[in-house]
Amino acid sequence: MPTTALGNFRVLDLSSDIAGAYCTKLFADYGADVIKIENPGTGDPIRHMAPFFKDDPHIEKSLTFFYLNCNKRSLTLDLDTEAGRAVLLDLIVKSDAVICANPPDYLEKLGLGYECMERINKRLVLTTITPFGNFGPYREYLGSDLLYYAMSGMMYTSGAYSREPLKHGHPQSYYMGGITAAYSTLAALFSRNFTGVGQHVDLSLQECVAAHHYDSAARYSYTGTV
Repeated sequence: MPTTALGNFRVLDLSSDIAGAYCTKLFADYGADVIKIENPGTGDPIRHMAPFFKDDPHIEKSLTFFYLNCNKRSLTLDLDTEAGRAVLLDLIVKSDAVICANPPDYLEKLGLGYECMERINKRLVLTTITPFGNFGPYREYLGSDLLYYAMSGMMYTSGAYSREPLKHGHPQSYYMGGITAAYSTLAALFSRNFTGVGQHVDLSLQECVAAHHYDSAARYSYTGTV
C-alpha cells in the first residue's frame, strides 16, 4: 500500500508552461511519481524564467522552476529523434497519466497523439492544456494570460467602474488551468479505476478562466453589481 495519497500513480510531464508544471506539481506534492521530460541543452523553458537566485540568470537558478518542479524526477529526451520517442513510448506503457501543455498539434507532429498512446496503454489518461482547446475556431491561436482574462470576461469584472478593465496581478490563469487540469485528470483516473479505460481530457485555459464566473451571475441578479 502507498504511504501517500497519490503514491500509486506515475505521471509524465510533457508541459512547457506554468499551467502544466503546476498541475504535475500538485500530483508530485501528494506523492505521485512525476517524471519531467526536458529538452536537451536548454532544458525546460521555465528554467529561463525570472526571478533567479541572487539575480543570476542561470538555468539551475530559476526560483519559478524550483517551485513548480519540486518533488519531481527529471529526464532529458530529444523527442525529435526516433530514439527519444522510443524511450517516451516505453515510459507511456508504464504510466497512468500524461500531462501535455503545448500547442494543439504538438503530439500529432511527433506521431504521439492520443490514438497512438491509447493503442499501447488503454488505461492511460492524457490531459492536454492549450490556449483555446483542441477544437473550435480559435484552435490554432496563440494565447497569453492577458488574452485569457479579456476573452473570458474576467477583466470586465475587475477594476474601478470609471476606468478601463484591469487584469489581476500575477499570471493567475495559468494556475487556474493547472488546478483544473489536476482535478480533471484525477477524475479521469478515478473513472479509469472502475472502467479500466483511460481518456483524453481536453482543457482550454480560456475556458478555465471563464468558469470562474460561477458567482458573478448570481451577484448581478440579486445586487445589480459587477
